[in-house]
Amino acid sequence: MVINYIGYKEHVLHTKGDLGELQLGDIVLIEESNKLDEVVVTGRQITRTTDKVLYFPSKEQLRHASDGYKALALMMIPTLDVDPFTKKVSTIQGETLLLINGREASSDEIRNLNPKDILRIDFYDQHHPEYPNANSVVDYILEHHDRGGMVAMNGQQHLNKGNGSYGATGQIFNKKSEFIVSVSDSYNNYTPKRGYETSTYLKSTKETIVNEASSLPSPQNSNSINSYFNYLYHDKHNQLYTTLVLNQEKSDEDDLSMQTYSNDPVRYKVDDNSSSHNFNPALRIEYTGSLKHEQYIRFRLSGNYNQNKYDRQYEALQNDKITLAYNTHAKENNYRVIPQLMYRKTVRKSDVLFVLLNYDHTYAHTQYEIDGQLSDDYQTKGEGRLTLGYAFRLKNKLKMTVQWADQLTYIDNKKESSLQHFFSPGLFMTYMINENNSIRFTTALESGDLGLQYRSLTEQRIDKYQIRRGNPEVKVLKFYLTGLTYSLNTPVFNLTYHTSFEVTTDVPYERVSYDESRNLFIHDYAIAKSGFDLVTGPRMKLKVIPGKLTFDLAGYYKKRVIHAWRKLDVNCFYASAKLLFIYKNFMASGQLITPQKNYDDVGVFYRTPLIYNFNVGYNLNNWNFELGTRNPFSTFVKKREYISDIYSSYSRNYGPKINDHVFYVNVSYRFNWGKKHTFKQIEIEKTRNSAILKANE
Repeated sequence: MVINYIGYKEHVLHTKGDLGELQLGDIVLIEESNKLDEVVVTGRQITRTTDKVLYFPSKEQLRHASDGYKALALMMIPTLDVDPFTKKVSTIQGETLLLINGREASSDEIRNLNPKDILRIDFYDQHHPEYPNANSVVDYILEHHDRGGMVAMNGQQHLNKGNGSYGATGQIFNKKSEFIVSVSDSYNNYTPKRGYETSTYLKSTKETIVNEASSLPSPQNSNSINSYFNYLYHDKHNQLYTTLVLNQEKSDEDDLSMQTYSNDPVRYKVDDNSSSHNFNPALRIEYTGSLKHEQYIRFRLSGNYNQNKYDRQYEALQNDKITLAYNTHAKENNYRVIPQLMYRKTVRKSDVLFVLLNYDHTYAHTQYEIDGQLSDDYQTKGEGRLTLGYAFRLKNKLKMTVQWADQLTYIDNKKESSLQHFFSPGLFMTYMINENNSIRFTTALESGDLGLQYRSLTEQRIDKYQIRRGNPEVKVLKFYLTGLTYSLNTPVFNLTYHTSFEVTTDVPYERVSYDESRNLFIHDYAIAKSGFDLVTGPRMKLKVIPGKLTFDLAGYYKKRVIHAWRKLDVNCFYASAKLLFIYKNFMASGQLITPQKNYDDVGVFYRTPLIYNFNVGYNLNNWNFELGTRNPFSTFVKKREYISDIYSSYSRNYGPKINDHVFYVNVSYRFNWGKKHTFKQIEIEKTRNSAILKANE
C-alpha cells in the first residue's frame, strides 16, 4: 500500500494482496519540504511511481507458484515475458536483470526462493540508478524471517525422454547471520529420431558443389552439477556478503548423418562426435554500507575460473571404412575478475546522484591439437567503464535521469592488440499524466560484445571443403536506442503501447570466402557497416474475472536491416496470447506465439513456427504439482538460410521431444521454521565462460 500526504514523504506498506481487512496501526510519516499535489492512497495490485511499478501478488498466485520464475509468470506483468520452463525473463528491449531485495540474483536463487515470502515485485521497466547498464530490472521484495530456517526440494522430469533436474536448498538464520547451501543436478540422456536436413551450395572458380546432409538418430548425453554456499552478516548500517560457487558439467554428443557431394558418387555416413568437460569454481565478496547524509556505498569483487576441455572427432565412412577424419582437442584455462564500486547520494530529499566504476578482465589460454598439429590461442580482454548520473523529480509528476558513461576496451591476442574508446550518454524520462496514465521516454548510446571466441585465430575443419576461424578485428558493437512507451492502468485492464528504434554499428556477421590455393571455403566474421531495428505495437492485460481469469494479448511489428555483404532486410508481424485461470487449489495456464522470422546475431536468417504450451497445477499444503506440455500437437521446424554469391545454405531443423511433443511434471516441497527477521539474498552472477571457437556451431 502506498500512502502520500501533503508535506510528507511517500510511505510504502509491505502487504500481501487479497488479505481482506487489515489493521495497519499507527502510521508515521516523515516531513518533506516539497509539498505534494494531491493525496493518493492505493490498495490495488498495481501501483506506478515515477521510477518503477509495484506489483502486489495475490495469495492465490503465490499459492500456485513453486519458485520465483513461476510466481513472476503467474503475475502476468505487462511488457514482461517470463518463461518458467527455460528460466528466461525479458522485455522487448532484451534480457531483464533479476534482483532479490535489491541484490543481483542467479537463476538458481530465483528458482529456490520461497514464493510465499514475496511481498511485492518492483519492476524498473526503464532505468535503475544502481544498475544503470541494465535494460530493465525486476526486484523480488521478500518477507522477513527470524531464527530458524527453510528447506526446499524440487524436481522436474520429462515424461517421454530421459531428461530431468533435481535440487535441494537449505537456509539457516542465526541472529545477524544467514547461511544458504544449495545443490542441484541436471541430466539429459536422449537420442532424437530426427535432427536436420541441409542443402549447401559451394561455388568455386571451377565448379559448384552441392552438399546434401540428413541427420540420423544421434545420442545426446550430458550431466551438470551446480552448487553454491552463501554467507551473510548484516547490522543496521553494514552488510557483508560472500558466496562460493562450484559447478561441473560433462557432455558427450553425436551428430550422425548421411551426406552426399554432387562431384562425388559416394554416399558418406558421417559421425561428428563432440565431448566436453567443464569445471567452474567462483567466489564473490560484497560490502554495502549506509553512510551519513543519506549516502550509500557498495564494493564488489567477483572472480571465476573455468577449466574447459573440448574434443571433436569427425569421421566420414564408406562401407564402414573411414575415408576422411578430423580430430580436434582443446584445453582452456579461462580467468575472469570483476571489481566494482558504486556510490549513491540522495540530494534535496528526492533527487539521486550515482556513480558506478566497473572493470571486467578476462584472460583465456586455449591449447589446440588439430590433426596432430599443436597451437596456442591467447585472448585477453579488459573493459573499464565509469558511469555518472543524476536523477531528479518535479512534483511527483516527472522523473528525469541524465546519465553519462565513458568506456575503454582493450583486446590482445599476443599478436596484435586494440584499444577502443566509447562514450555513452543517456536520458531516461517518466511523466505521470495522472494516477493511471504515464509516458516513458528513453534515448541512449550503448555497446555490446558477442564474445572472445569470435576473435580466435585458430582454424578448425567443418568438413572436407569448409573451415571456421575467428577474426581479431571484430569490434565492440555500438547501438543508439530511442524508445517511447505509453501505459494505462485501470482496475479491469492494463494497456501499454511501445515503440523503439535502434541503430547499430560495427555489427559482426558471418562471412564466407573462397581460398583457391587450398580449395577451401572459409567461415569467419566481418564487420557490418550499420543496421537498425524497429519495434512497435500494443499489449493488454485483461482481468476477465478478477482474481480468477486473466488474458494477456500483444501484437508487434518488427523490422530489421543489416548492411553486411548485402542488405539483409526482414519485416515481421507477430502476436502472442496468454491465459491464466486460478480457482482455489487449481491452476491452468496457456500461451500461444505466432510464427516469426528474423536475422540472428551473425546475420543468418531464420523462421520459427507457431509455439504454444499448456500447464495445469495443484497445490496441497507445502506441496506443488504441475503438469506441462509444449507444442504437443505439431512438429516444430526451424528454417535457416544463408545466401551469398559463392555460398548458400538452407536447413530445416527439428527437435522432437525438445521443441515439440514435450511433456513434463514439476514437483516441489518446502517448509519453514522460526520467527520473523530480516531476510537477505546474495547474487550469484553468471560464472561459466569459454573462448573456445567450435567448428560445428
